Amino acid sequence: ERRRQDEIQMAERKLKEEQEIAERRRQDEIAERK
Repeated sequence: ERRRQDEIQMAERKLKEEQEIAERRRQDEIAERK
């Protein structure tokens, strides 16, 4: 049970990082367009 909790937390952290990277990439594209 404990290990499953750790796996869930790791998956959530990875997802959050990917969302932040995607957001940053989107901001870069907007900045380049100006």
